[in-house]
This record gives sequence, structure tokens and C-alpha cells, in this order.
Amino acid sequence: ILQKAVFASDTVKLSERWSVLGGLRQTRYEQNDYNVNGSSAGRYSDSVVTPTLALMYQAAPNTMAYASYMESLEPGKSVGVGYTNYGHMLDPMVSKQLEVGIKTEQERWSGTAALFRIERASEYANTAGALVNDGEAAYQGLEVGGGVRLGSQWLLEGNLMLLDASYEKGPAASQGKRVAGAPELMATARLSYKVPQVAGLKLMADAKYTGDVMADTANRFNVPAHTLYNLGASYST
Repeated sequence: ILQKAVFASDTVKLSERWSVLGGLRQTRYEQNDYNVNGSSAGRYSDSVVTPTLALMYQAAPNTMAYASYMESLEPGKSVGVGYTNYGHMLDPMVSKQLEVGIKTEQERWSGTAALFRIERASEYANTAGALVNDGEAAYQGLEVGGGVRLGSQWLLEGNLMLLDASYEKGPAASQGKRVAGAPELMATARLSYKVPQVAGLKLMADAKYTGDVMADTANRFNVPAHTLYNLGASYST
């Protein structure tokens, strides 16, 4: 896979509070596909232009509301065992994202909130048993997060995402069903401590809850919810 890209963007200030950001990215994508025995299985080449556009409103000195739209090119993945086109690379796909949100950064705390919708190609096995990315899945939801400083050394952060992800195009058996691997709820919490006796040393503890997910596009198999706990440290010179 070879990608070459040229990107340009600019921000135009319309008034003291309003501004617009616009950008374009041209990506030249080349992909050589091979069979399991090493022989050539074809070549894909294309040039794609994807836009970025955002309207921003400065509600307060450290608070920004925004609405944005962007497209991005995602590489196709390698087909795994169990499909008739095993070992091949799927063609790249363009995803689209629309988001409306607000962000604030205060002296002792920060916060974000956003509503979003993402549309991207979805993968499924066709009637010939080959994996293809001709379907479409939509992800829409709400994400909120924030952090608060507890004194000069402690920082408490949290994030919550409510997600509705479903197949909108593809096999009849999967349309309207939940997207495989996409939870309806994710929540994280992290507590970090800057060790005053050692400059640059930070200790961290966090927990991440992931709701149940579907393991297949027809929603026949379910993977239960789980929580992952972490302990860590970082040191910056």
C-alpha cells in the first residue's frame, strides 16, 4: 500500500466570535493485491479529494462551540481465514463525520460535549463467501468528558460515550442490527498524581467500562460487558 497526500487548510475570522475553518486533502492511493501463493491478484489505484469544514463560535474567552463536517480515506484491511478471498486486501473506503459540540478549558477544570454521526462502509461475506466492504454502517451518539484539578498534584478525568451503531446497507439479515464490535456504552475514569519529590514523574490509575458488543453482523452472538483496570507511571525528562 502506498499513500501520497497533499493537505491545505485555513481559518477565516468572520467577527470577534465567529470563524470558519476549511481544508482539502488529496490522497493518491495505490494498492497491490496478492494471492496466498504470492502471485498478483490485481492492482488498485485512485486519487480521492476529502474536505474538512468547521464553523466555530467563541462563546467565552476559553469556551468554543463548533459544528464540523469531514471526510477521510480509510485503507482496506487484509481478508482473514474463512473467506474465499483470503489474503486479499479490500479496497479503501471514504468515511463521513458530522459533529456538533462545545469545549471549555478553565484554570481548574475542563470539559467537552459532542453529538456526532459517522457513516462508513461495512464489511460482510457475500453469497460467494468473499469478504466485501459494500455495506454501510452509521454510528451516532453523545460523548461527554472532563477533568478537574484537585490541588496542585492531583487530576481527576472522566469520559462517557453513548453510541447507537447500526447497519443501514448490506445483507437483509444485518440491516437495522447493531454493528459488530460496537458497544452502546463506554465510560472511563482516571486519577493521576504528580510526584512532587521527583520532577517529571506521574502515577496513574484508571478504569474503563465497555458495554456488551455483538460478535457478528447478524447479532447471533453477544460478548458480555467488561471493565479494565490499569495502574501506570510516566516520567518526562
